[in-house]
Amino acid sequence: SKAERDAGGARFLYIFTDWPFITHTGAEVENFEPVMYIGDDSMGLVNAMSYNPAVWGSEANILDLCTGSGVQALAALALFGTRATCVDLNPRAQRLTRLNAYINGLGDVTTTCVGDLYNAIAKRGNGFDVITANPPFIPAPRGDLPGGRSLVLFSDGGVDGEEILKRIVKQAPEFLSPAGKLLITSVLPNPVGSLTSNFMTVP
Repeated sequence: SKAERDAGGARFLYIFTDWPFITHTGAEVENFEPVMYIGDDSMGLVNAMSYNPAVWGSEANILDLCTGSGVQALAALALFGTRATCVDLNPRAQRLTRLNAYINGLGDVTTTCVGDLYNAIAKRGNGFDVITANPPFIPAPRGDLPGGRSLVLFSDGGVDGEEILKRIVKQAPEFLSPAGKLLITSVLPNPVGSLTSNFMTVP
């Protein structure tokens, strides 16, 4: 809470999510879409937030896209946020995020939405102060999974691995406050390709 942060108190978060072994085999189980485990990219984004929390403001309204277990949003709330909206296409991710929010005492300031990135939410006031995202980035040919996918949702970055990342970056200005910030962790499969021009054209 803000009171805990003002008092200088450290806090730990308890996060429930799927185990890596399950996430790599879950696609074979009918109607089971696993949620991203806590990986190096997850921790990298959390560490980036915690390095200098003052950069993000002390009462930030947060939007967390591709939320998974909600770890990024909940870390942001523990560090600098006052309210978080968490979006994921996977209904199981919504359920885990809600569970994690409540067991960490953050349920009242956490909203969860199932849907496709920004399409899952309405534009709110002057926008969000911080948008966080850990999008899927693995290049994936079309396959036999639902929606023509060949990988589980949290891994499938589209044919070039940058499909979700491009959409997040391109639309961010519409949902950020005037001084808002976008914080993303990702891997660029094609760093000299089309993504560079996309970044250059974002206001």
